[in-house]
Amino acid sequence: MLNVIELILKDLFSIEGLKILEKEQYEQKDGYSVVSVTKKYLLRYKRGISYDKIHKVKIFLEDFLLEYEEIKKSAKKLKILQKELDNVLYSSEKFLSKKGKIEDFFSFANEFGLRFALMENFNIIVNSGIDKYTLKATVKKLKKQSEISLPIANGELFAIEEGSYVAIFESDKKIDNFLKKVIKARLLWLDKLYEAYHNYTIDKDTGFYTRNRFLQDIKKGKLKKKHFVFVNIKNFKMINEIHTAYIGDKVLQELASVLKEFACNDELIYRVYGDRFAIAFKKMSSAKNFVDKVLDSFKKDIMIYNTNTKEYIKTSLNLNFVVFENLHIDILEKANFSFDKCKKEICFFEEDVKPLIMEEIECINIINDALENDGIVPFFQKIVDIRTAKTVYYEALMRIVLKEKVFLPLKFIEVSKRAGLYKKLNFTMIKKSIKAAKKLDNTVSINIDIYDVLEKGFFNFIKNEISRNGVDPKNIQFELLESEDVYEFLDEIKEFLKKIKKIGCRVAIDDFGTGYSNFVNLKDIPVDVLKIDMSLIKNINTDDKSRYIAGTVAKLASLLNIKTTAEGVSSKEIYEILKELNINSVQGFYFSKPQRLEEVISS
Repeated sequence: MLNVIELILKDLFSIEGLKILEKEQYEQKDGYSVVSVTKKYLLRYKRGISYDKIHKVKIFLEDFLLEYEEIKKSAKKLKILQKELDNVLYSSEKFLSKKGKIEDFFSFANEFGLRFALMENFNIIVNSGIDKYTLKATVKKLKKQSEISLPIANGELFAIEEGSYVAIFESDKKIDNFLKKVIKARLLWLDKLYEAYHNYTIDKDTGFYTRNRFLQDIKKGKLKKKHFVFVNIKNFKMINEIHTAYIGDKVLQELASVLKEFACNDELIYRVYGDRFAIAFKKMSSAKNFVDKVLDSFKKDIMIYNTNTKEYIKTSLNLNFVVFENLHIDILEKANFSFDKCKKEICFFEEDVKPLIMEEIECINIINDALENDGIVPFFQKIVDIRTAKTVYYEALMRIVLKEKVFLPLKFIEVSKRAGLYKKLNFTMIKKSIKAAKKLDNTVSINIDIYDVLEKGFFNFIKNEISRNGVDPKNIQFELLESEDVYEFLDEIKEFLKKIKKIGCRVAIDDFGTGYSNFVNLKDIPVDVLKIDMSLIKNINTDDKSRYIAGTVAKLASLLNIKTTAEGVSSKEIYEILKELNINSVQGFYFSKPQRLEEVISS
């Protein structure tokens, strides 16, 4: 710093030297005068320089040095803030792992000579020198106000309460406002970590251990020799939708109390998902006995008191259980799979679920084999005009063909989605179907679902394949599988179908009438064809209700200028009835089975 000042002064006044003294002095020696500038800095200069210039230099140096002192303070504060940032970045990990010391949160205290005490839930966990009387009096004052600043001798006492923590700081001089802000920030962060740690371990709604704790206990080997029961509320979504999430929480608490009642004191209970629980048992007999007791307790409806309406709500719990004899790798995923696939009230993993998993693994192997060996083959089924019986278009149906063995895709589609193979599988099918449209010289209808529509780049993929194969877009029709998700993502569906129509392709809604049909939404979707699901068609000759519904769909579609195709036509009798209902076209084994491309062309 002195070197900088000396250079400035030499430049301005040809000053030859600069020295530091402790007190103000004035001297004359060897033709030089010495004039005090501040209490620490002394200037030596040759005679002949006016006092006015000396005064200006003195003021300049004083201002410069004051600014320097401020810079030093700011630098010190920046250093603290940098340290605070480091603490924030690493304290979470330290705190949650219990590897760090709580004192690390106030690491700047020693540097500034601050004595401090830290209390967690009013229990002292750190005290670096504050007497008990001061602690007691301060805590009493904090009950009236959350922040205190009191003078003590020449210093100050600063105390603040934040959530589960109280911090009290003492200093022999006034505590800088900047430090107070740092203390507040530290305490707030510490309280958030405390909350996160306990939320990480304990579920606040039920008091059981959390999913994170479950995984942590597995990792630490605490559950190695345990047996497990997973409990699921099958109708929990319905309870939430009918009675609101508030009642849903009450239902969870009711179930939790029963689980706790029938589990022994040494059994561990975890809430692993919203409405799913895992209980670890020492004995398999205890696990089975537990399941029986819980099931028995919920045979009758339960009464939940609604504090908002001041009334009791009667509801039932539809529970199912999965029992594991041993701990498995990815046990949570296996439990979820079990709840989805096993239809029994009580499923034993080894007996009931493991065979299903082995079957799924076999499916995945077949899909991979087909992808590697060109085994994804589109078969084509005719859709004929109901009056002329002439082919109006073909539906492309996926088949997996390996060593002349043909596999139907029904179970493979869902498995491919869970295994992350769906995109590759369906894109291969779409490519081959578009290419086949050129050879058939007729419209080919290709199945897609919401997964495809929401896939980034799917429209460009279709557009490029149509262009690359030189296919007239009007000869490509996309059949969107109707499901609940279609109407959940209605805006995305509309946007996609508008693009499809714009390039000249046709649009059909597949499986219309299976449970999610909605003509109100349908009026806003650019649809060319409604395919009436075979569940309405197969019994149309014996079921009057099916006939009325199919006829109504045909009439409404006609009013909206939408063509209709009846799926699953298996007999002449059904065919004749459909003629009377003004259906436009029909599809089914009565006319043709799905065939390979070569067979269709040669027929």
